Amino acid sequence: MGFFGKGGKPLKRFWALALPLLMVLALACPALAAGVGSRPSNGYIRDDAGVLSSSTVKDLAAQGEETERQTGTAVAVLTVDYTGSYSIDEYADQVFDKWEMEDGLVLVLAIQDDDYYVMPSAGLGRYLSSGDLQEMLDEYLEPSFAAGDYEAGVEAIYPVFCREIERLYERYGEEPQGSGGAAAGGYEEEFIPDSSYHKEDKGFFYPLGGLLKGLLVIV
Repeated sequence: MGFFGKGGKPLKRFWALALPLLMVLALACPALAAGVGSRPSNGYIRDDAGVLSSSTVKDLAAQGEETERQTGTAVAVLTVDYTGSYSIDEYADQVFDKWEMEDGLVLVLAIQDDDYYVMPSAGLGRYLSSGDLQEMLDEYLEPSFAAGDYEAGVEAIYPVFCREIERLYERYGEEPQGSGGAAAGGYEEEFIPDSSYHKEDKGFFYPLGGLLKGLLVIV
């Protein structure tokens, strides 16, 4: 069934104008409609962009499971082509909500947007400083990401996140309670590192409190 004009003739002019617009919309729809998928049934690794092999997903999920068992802290990775109508930091925040993560770290790689972002939960952010996060990203993720080898970058950065969380837990937390992970409350000893987070070309958690405070002082 087609669109026809007077006398049953096809509306050639209509299609000549409409087809380019429809093609643009078809290409844009995946980006506009991008949303956070559900959490995988096994672990916290979701590869919607198709840049990780199944063996890599399995290995990373096992590492994350062990870190969560020891510390009660989840380490999530989500690869997508686009974050759609969300900014990448909003998208990372949506992962926390959609996957019901109370304590953990979320790394989002938006491949076609050529961007990535790592966000710690509020509790973990008190122990993992912005400088530490940036150093990890610069050393372990950025070189491979810039080269387009996304799998190598994720394979390099994920165990670094896990080891650092385990180290922090060993230093400031408790021993895990059986197989159910850490007791509620997590890191109990009072420890607050430098909380002046900053954002560079490739982003991570960026609270605006310090910036706004500085602007008020200037004004």
